[in-house]
Amino acid sequence: DKTAKLWNLQGQEIQSFADYSAPVTAVAFSPDGQSVLTGNGDRTAKLWNLQGQETQSFTDYSAPAPIAAVAFSPDGQSVLTGSFDKTAKLWNLQGQKIQSFAGHSDAVTAVAFSPNGQFVLTGSSDNTAKLWNLQGLPSRQAAETFHCVVSVEALDFSSTGDTMLIGAGQWHYLAFSLVKKLETQNGVLNIAERIQAGTWREEECASTGNLADILDCIQYYRSEGNYQTAIVRRALTLVENQLKQQKTAQLRQFQRDLQTYLTLNERDARAKWIRDSIEKVEKDSLQKVKIIEEDLQSVEVHRSELKNHPGDAVTLTGLARAYGNLAFHYLFVRQAALAIDAALKGLECDNKQTWIYTNLALGYLYNGEWAKAENIYKQWMEVDWKTSGFGNSGYKTFRDAFLGDLNDPDLQAIPHSDLAKARALLEGKKQ
Repeated sequence: DKTAKLWNLQGQEIQSFADYSAPVTAVAFSPDGQSVLTGNGDRTAKLWNLQGQETQSFTDYSAPAPIAAVAFSPDGQSVLTGSFDKTAKLWNLQGQKIQSFAGHSDAVTAVAFSPNGQFVLTGSSDNTAKLWNLQGLPSRQAAETFHCVVSVEALDFSSTGDTMLIGAGQWHYLAFSLVKKLETQNGVLNIAERIQAGTWREEECASTGNLADILDCIQYYRSEGNYQTAIVRRALTLVENQLKQQKTAQLRQFQRDLQTYLTLNERDARAKWIRDSIEKVEKDSLQKVKIIEEDLQSVEVHRSELKNHPGDAVTLTGLARAYGNLAFHYLFVRQAALAIDAALKGLECDNKQTWIYTNLALGYLYNGEWAKAENIYKQWMEVDWKTSGFGNSGYKTFRDAFLGDLNDPDLQAIPHSDLAKARALLEGKKQ
């Protein structure tokens, strides 16, 4: 029924966690027991409080795929998802992807953290489990791979962290000494690897008296597009001071190299700023289109289900919410007429989802139909937001929601002469 449910040990349902967009495929409790994490077939993982309210979602729009497995880190500060895109992903609680673990050749069907939070274990339909070291470099996190007879469906660490258990049609008990091998196989790291690993800080690049190390630092930062001009200037000062004491060919070469780096840094920094500005516009547009594509797919899924179950209230509510989301996202690509159409269809599916009026008002506003937008604002702005069908989002009345939309950075980037009218009306100011 596309929900996760919380039960007591007497078999009584305590709470339900659902947005009705897709089947729930995986669940986990936070270590403190105050949050629930669910994985969904709609390509997202969701974080909920125990009152059944969604507090965060985790979606990788660059590689959307259904979620098959979820886990909390032992400290509760990050979550891990396994996906049908053949990767596991590490997220912070703000919904930002920290890291991706790629190496499986099929869906990642199971994930687990070690008790100390330093290792991740992933299982896949490719008949393997892989062990990853979170403390290592991305380039040296290459997993220890365990080959199984069939697809890995479940796995976990023992409470002491010295044993791993993998379920793949048969049990595999694996000694944790393999993890120790991961810690020792890396060997001596160069400057670039030490910077990546966090064992060499920027301050050390700026303060070391070893010119070769400084050049290694500069070369690394430039390769990452992080030009660190201050370090180059610091190194130049160091070289010039040493040249006062002894004029060697090596020091003169260092000086020439650093001056070249300084010139390149200033040139490339300007070019990077221009390039990043262009890329941001392009990526933002692409991201918005992908979101709309996902909304349209959700609409089609619910419409298909409705054909099989005509009049089903749960499916109608899900379809209404899908249309409501689509209406809002159409505004990001300046399709106000389509936003109006989607919002009206959503309200037709379920007129109790009155939060959709916030997006309908925006559609009318951006479509140049101020009178219709004004009527919605006046009719709804004093209504209690709890009646909206949206859930608890911190709003007290529809007025708060209307103003929240007007403050959305993506919408503020789309100018319209009636925005000032709407804000004045909602804030009770004279127009």
